[in-house]
Amino acid sequence: MPSTRSINPRAVALALLLAVGMAGPALANEGGGHGGGEEKKAPVSLFVPVGPLSLSMTRFDERRIGILDLRLTIEAADEASAGRITTALPRIRDRLLTEINPRTEGNSVHLSAEALNELKSRILMLVRDLMGYDKVKAVYIQSAMTQRV
Repeated sequence: MPSTRSINPRAVALALLLAVGMAGPALANEGGGHGGGEEKKAPVSLFVPVGPLSLSMTRFDERRIGILDLRLTIEAADEASAGRITTALPRIRDRLLTEINPRTEGNSVHLSAEALNELKSRILMLVRDLMGYDKVKAVYIQSAMTQRV
């Protein structure tokens, strides 16, 4: 019988970030220290953090009822894409701040898991539109805090 237990996306993202952080030093030292003749570069992280974003939360009637403080991480497809994403962060932040506005029903500022997943899908679509579909693997929500205004 299939399990009905859901996977917490934040826990998965945190585990991935920790695994990359722990594997980084080991990968940098691969190949020995003597006689190689060529220095190896430390691997570039494929995870690009997007600093804190404060997005206006509105009801379906367009009335502003809160603020969503959001921290994201974008997973790049490769090292070159990670560099391009890092360079484009100001444009990415601008598009997120101007085009993403979470909506809620009623007067609640709380977002359901479904609403967060829909928001994450919209953000992924927007970032892929800016950078190219094959350059971005995923978007991870690191934290999402809501406040009433």
